[in-house]
Amino acid sequence: MSEDKGLATTAPPKATANFSLAKWPADQFNQLIPTQTIMTTDLLMPMVQVVQLEPADKDGKSPDHYSSVDVPAGHRAPTARGLNKLATTAGVSFYDERRLDDGSDPNVCGVTLMASMMLPTGQRITAPGSQMIDIRTWFKADSSAAEVAKFRKQFYAHVSTRARSRAIRGLLSLRASYPNADITKPFAVVSYVPNTSHPDVRAAMLAGMAGSVPALYGPEPARQVGPGETVQLAEVAEDIVEGQVTEEPDWMADADPAPAGPARHRLLALLQDNAAASGLEGPATPEQKKAVVEAIDQFGGQAVRAVMGLVWGAKPTVDEAHPKGFLSFTAAQAEAIIAVEKSLAVPEFRSLWIELAAIAAAKGGAA
Repeated sequence: MSEDKGLATTAPPKATANFSLAKWPADQFNQLIPTQTIMTTDLLMPMVQVVQLEPADKDGKSPDHYSSVDVPAGHRAPTARGLNKLATTAGVSFYDERRLDDGSDPNVCGVTLMASMMLPTGQRITAPGSQMIDIRTWFKADSSAAEVAKFRKQFYAHVSTRARSRAIRGLLSLRASYPNADITKPFAVVSYVPNTSHPDVRAAMLAGMAGSVPALYGPEPARQVGPGETVQLAEVAEDIVEGQVTEEPDWMADADPAPAGPARHRLLALLQDNAAASGLEGPATPEQKKAVVEAIDQFGGQAVRAVMGLVWGAKPTVDEAHPKGFLSFTAAQAEAIIAVEKSLAVPEFRSLWIELAAIAAAKGGAA
């Protein structure tokens, strides 16, 4: 394969194809997004994380969801702990928390706040949450004095937690309660992360990181010049005077060091090295083909052909038997793709594949 001299100056990646939630079907997952297909951009990438709420024990109790007279029969509602799990995974942030009341009545407390999360367009959406509690009407007539006293001890925290839970449900479009069969299904939570393969995004993140270090720890102290190595002056002077120096020091050598070859793209190196290390021969097995399709069906045939051509130096044939027209792979190539996909995080694998496909397209002939 010819040397790739364009790896150091990669053009900004273009907007990728739609991202599908087909791997997380609604009959098996609670999808925390209202659409089946997500439009992606070159600045942000969707990331799906699965959250499993803790199941109820033999007594019907769980720290993540509950059942009470206020919840419809056969349903369970997420607790504050369960809602916080989903909010953290979705990248929800909270701000502008403040009291609604003036604090003059010790039996009344009100809290309001705002919740925010990012859309794939980069726009942030918000949802309010508020709660007002009067202890005199909050508890039932038969509530014990100890129960009321315990609630009063953490009065503000209880009210703030309920306001936050309302904001989470509004922002993530969560139902107030779920049927018992649905609450046990995992939640597929979609969030958006910066596309670090885009040079502008990478530069902005590095600039932000560089600025945060001195802000936290102060400016870096000036570097001091070290003492250097000890030199035996007498021996050197004697050799020079008598003309007996037989070798030039390394720093006087005329020959330039051999130029380093171009660095391989990380995904290209991983795929090539894994394929070579597998030692497999012949075409991919049906099991390997299935695993490969699951790993790369998000990219489409053009992006797959581009990467395959660049990595292995030949344009693979199209497997017409597959409904999406995916490629026929050798056993070694399939094993490499499967191993690399499992070893990398989903956003990193997707980002590296798209970046390498863009490099192949820029070189021409590989796509």
